[in-house]
Amino acid sequence: MDLRVKISQVCGTLDVDGLRGDMVTNRAAKALAAFELRSVATNDDVASIISMCLRHRLRKDPLESIDSGTKVREVFETVFA
Repeated sequence: MDLRVKISQVCGTLDVDGLRGDMVTNRAAKALAAFELRSVATNDDVASIISMCLRHRLRKDPLESIDSGTKVREVFETVFA
C-alpha cells in the first residue's frame, strides 16, 4: 500500500485536524530520504518523523494520561504493521 494512504490512515485514526498533518508527514519523509541520498521514502523514514509531525496536531484531552508521542507511535505501528 502507498505510504501516503497509510499516513492518511494514521491521521484519520488519530483524528488530526485538517490535511496539513498528512502533507507535512509526507514531505518530511521525502526530505529525510533525500537527505540520506535516496530517491524514495520508506516506512522507516515515516517512523523516524511521524511523531514530530503529528504530536502537536492532536486534539488535547485533559484526562488523557498517555503521552501524545506514544499514542502516535502506537497508531503508526498498527497501521504500518
